[in-house]
Amino acid sequence: MGAIAGNGGWRRTVPCGSWRAGSRADRDPFAGPPERIAATRVLQTFVGGVRVYAAPDA
Repeated sequence: MGAIAGNGGWRRTVPCGSWRAGSRADRDPFAGPPERIAATRVLQTFVGGVRVYAAPDA
C-alpha cells in the first residue's frame, strides 16, 4: 500500500508505483449552488506525486 486518499466518507488506497493525479481547490465546488461551480479555483495539481501546477497564491 502506498498512500490513502479520501474525502469524508470514502477512502481508497493508492498502490506504490501507480500514476495518480489529483488537484486541490479553494473550496468544495458542490457545497454551494450550481451557478458557483465555475468560480472554483484550482490551487495545486499533482501527477504521480509531483506538483505540476501551483497557483501564484497557493
